[in-house]
Amino acid sequence: MLHRENKLFVLLFVICLLFLTNCKRQTTFDPREIQAIRERSMEVSLSVVGETEYWNVYNQLNDSIRNWRNHRLRWHNEDSTLVQFQVDSLLCFNKEGNRMITTRLGMGIGENNVMDAIIYYYGVKINEQWYFFSGATMHIPREFYQKDIHTPLSFEKLKQIATHEIYRGYLKRNRQGEWEINDNFFNMMFPKNQVAGGFGSCFECETEEEYVLHLVRRNWER
Repeated sequence: MLHRENKLFVLLFVICLLFLTNCKRQTTFDPREIQAIRERSMEVSLSVVGETEYWNVYNQLNDSIRNWRNHRLRWHNEDSTLVQFQVDSLLCFNKEGNRMITTRLGMGIGENNVMDAIIYYYGVKINEQWYFFSGATMHIPREFYQKDIHTPLSFEKLKQIATHEIYRGYLKRNRQGEWEINDNFFNMMFPKNQVAGGFGSCFECETEEEYVLHLVRRNWER
């Protein structure tokens, strides 16, 4: 009986040790898989809008964010001496080429620069002009990816996280096993619950275009 209890104690000890070890293990990614997702996604996006339009949209988004920061608009008034941001070069366009989703990667946000973040950014083309607005923020716990919690995650690591958590949903395989754009990927751009015929907080908005213009106006009002 004592021998059996000793064996049970040892087994429980090993299980607890494995559990604690796994809890401290940092999340890693397969670089080849991450690269494949990014290359495949960019290739599809470029096939939709073309290389010139692709980089025009990327530059326009960067110019817009720079303008918002110069005017210290809400959500874009961070201290540039403490916080570093970079817009990801991967842009995901829908089949019609009039919607776009990407991310803005942030190093050292929050008080005392203790967090990093990935922020959704959206673009909608209305009457041949692109309008941009930000979405949700994904806060990234550093201890999940590295031991040193006082050093910001690198942009490369944030790109890996964004690719694994966000961009991998951009494409899906069809019945022939070929990669194609996943229309559901763009549902996050607009609120699902329409209120009084409108969208979210915009009661008078009846179309997605009107909702986008409402967000743009509200951004400057803030």
